[in-house]
Amino acid sequence: MYELKVRLDYLDALRGWAILIVIAFHVSFPAGGNFPHLLEDGARGVELFYMLSAFTLFRTMTYKHGAEECWIRNFFIRRIFRIAPMFYLSIPIYLCLYSNWNLKELYSHGVDLKQIISLVLFINGFFPQYINSLMHVEWSVAIEMMFYALVPFLFARIKSTEAALYLALGGLAVGFQLTNYFSQHPLVHDPKVWSDFMYMWLPNHFGAFSFGVLAHFLCVKQLDRKFSTPLFLASIFFIFSLWKGGDIYGVQHHTLYVFPLLLMLISLNAKSNPFVVNRFTIFLGKISFSCYLLHSAVWPIIYNFIIDPQWPAAVKFSILFPGTLAATMIISTLTYRIVELRGVDFGNRLIRRLNSNRPPASCQSS
Repeated sequence: MYELKVRLDYLDALRGWAILIVIAFHVSFPAGGNFPHLLEDGARGVELFYMLSAFTLFRTMTYKHGAEECWIRNFFIRRIFRIAPMFYLSIPIYLCLYSNWNLKELYSHGVDLKQIISLVLFINGFFPQYINSLMHVEWSVAIEMMFYALVPFLFARIKSTEAALYLALGGLAVGFQLTNYFSQHPLVHDPKVWSDFMYMWLPNHFGAFSFGVLAHFLCVKQLDRKFSTPLFLASIFFIFSLWKGGDIYGVQHHTLYVFPLLLMLISLNAKSNPFVVNRFTIFLGKISFSCYLLHSAVWPIIYNFIIDPQWPAAVKFSILFPGTLAATMIISTLTYRIVELRGVDFGNRLIRRLNSNRPPASCQSS
């Protein structure tokens, strides 16, 4: 068992790559041409975010926070104050953009109070009509919060690589069966709304979380460094083989990415790779949550003020992608320092205060 570093560079770097391909995917649509088809699998960055989230949570709970008194309470406090401050800041930004800065027009655009309440309470993931109806990124935050609700249960029971393997394979199988069944038995009349919900809901992505848990257990005993490069190359080959591919034996295309991403995590845990792990990707990974929430508000502004719709798709993409990335990084650097870090600090101070005000015995049931 090795000493835990709270932030491991390769985890931040992988988050940086995840947000890079997500931004490329999203700006491919306004760029047009063949870019949406070419960059469709950029959406798999969300799978990588999910795997890294589960990996990091189990890692920190195992080596740092899991032995705390009131660890369940503390876990939820940390998660809320990590996610909520920046997410809550994003909601009014998108409300203003959605209404063209005239909030009186929101209702005419289909935005209602129930929708906003569902966002604030992080329950939009339970409602097909609200899961991704305003910010176009909020669905993944809702799914993340649902997984958080399961973490204490999973952490208390998944204690070995064998158990994690059962969870990973079972998560894939159950998620596939549930998604397949409910796709054929819709609960809402609008086929587009239901189809989107079936892609976004938790069972369809639980495999990514569960493979993140498996990666944690496989990385407890570090791989021999001499195997790191071959494993890394195998993961890259696997990813390029999947790019723009289809389902395999009924396993959905987006789910297949968890296998090469698992190999990459194990490889980078043993030995860093400068192409993947460098100062730029590490920094981008640190601000990736703000980038994820804000980039969909940035690219429409660049498009409306700079882009001529008649320009070739390659020209539009060559402006939209670096422009969106640069502007989003500048804004996100500020929000990371002013909002995210302060939220984390407030959560930690709240935990210390609660711990000092309550006798340890009062938390033993947790």
